[in-house]
Amino acid sequence: MREKSDAAKASGNMKAMAQEAHDALANLIDARLGHTVNDNAVFRAHCAKYEAEFMEDMDALGVRR
Repeated sequence: MREKSDAAKASGNMKAMAQEAHDALANLIDARLGHTVNDNAVFRAHCAKYEAEFMEDMDALGVRR
């Protein structure tokens, strides 16, 4: 079996590190730049995602709409 190149290893390590740091980085970015977001489409898309998941859950439970 062929060993990964140094570049491939570094790339994999960077991806793993970014995944581990995602929540902390998201919180940091939000704290620093969150007040600059003023496009309502961002907020609507976020809400729509969770609304759709909620409705799927309710459908699965047999709750009438």
